[in-house]
This record gives sequence, structure tokens and C-alpha cells, in this order.
Amino acid sequence: MNTPRADQTLTVDLSPLNSSDLASLGSALARLSGWSNHTRPVLDVLVDLAGQVSRIRDQRAGRRIQGGA
Repeated sequence: MNTPRADQTLTVDLSPLNSSDLASLGSALARLSGWSNHTRPVLDVLVDLAGQVSRIRDQRAGRRIQGGA
């Protein structure tokens, strides 16, 4: 595996995941981000992914509330 460059980015599209998969992923990311043996770049990726999961879940919840009202 090559050492990543500072200007590299990782893009992960989580939007196709269903709600239960997102909940499981969010839980797993929360556990992983609590581990103390991550390097800073790995921790940054975990936090970014957790944020994306949270935003998607919030958007879906908002659509359910607006659609059901």
C-alpha cells in the first residue's frame, strides 16, 4: 500500500445504504473513532464518514417528517 499524499481525498457515497445499514455503520464508526491507536489521517476519515452518515440520516428523517405531515 502506498503512503497517501496530503492532497489526496477519499470519497465514499453512503446514500445508497438503507436506514438500518446507516445505523449500523454509524455505530461502528463511533466505536472505531474512540480507539486511541489511530493515526490522525485515519481518525479524520472516520470522523468525516460519521458526519456523512449523520447528515444522510438527518436528511432522510426530515423527508419522512415533511412527507408525513
